[in-house]
Amino acid sequence: MFVMKRLLLILILTFSLQSLSKADDIKDFEIEGMSVGDSLLDYYSKDEIDSFHKINYPGSKKFYQLGFLIQSEQYDGLNINLKTSDQKYIIYAIKGIKNFDNKLDECLKQKIKIIEQISLLIKKTKKNEYQSNFANTYGKSISYATAFDFYNGTIDCHCNKWDKKDKKIISSGWFDSLGTSVADKLWTDWLNNEAYN
Repeated sequence: MFVMKRLLLILILTFSLQSLSKADDIKDFEIEGMSVGDSLLDYYSKDEIDSFHKINYPGSKKFYQLGFLIQSEQYDGLNINLKTSDQKYIIYAIKGIKNFDNKLDECLKQKIKIIEQISLLIKKTKKNEYQSNFANTYGKSISYATAFDFYNGTIDCHCNKWDKKDKKIISSGWFDSLGTSVADKLWTDWLNNEAYN
């Protein structure tokens, strides 16, 4: 018999599990109450959605990203990825962002807590630790990341430390941050193969 159970991941993720067993589907995980596969219209009106900052990718218009600030203890902002021309506004990827500007050590400590909690909730998925220098695109910027690859998507948690010089040049809105994302495999495949080509 299946029992609904809701688990809270300290400060960052809320996981909604359909049973007492460990999760093996990205749709079992929530950020700010939202899951991959949900309609954004269940949480915001169309007028609100239209007011969010829209970002298009340079290589393909198949998906786009909405970014907006929120009032939450867990996050300072959200990024939501949707399919272009989808009138249902189905969520393919969602990322919560927390400001840790000039606080890398604090960010890394919080990231460890999140990864430990995720590890307790998954069945077979192994974690992949890596660092990225963004192909040296942004000076000495670096991302300390951990990813969990599921059969139908990915959960990723990372601390981004932006090069101070490039952070000023790139955008006054960029800041060092912790990001936790849940993404559908269709979107991650597109991101890796088409979004920037």
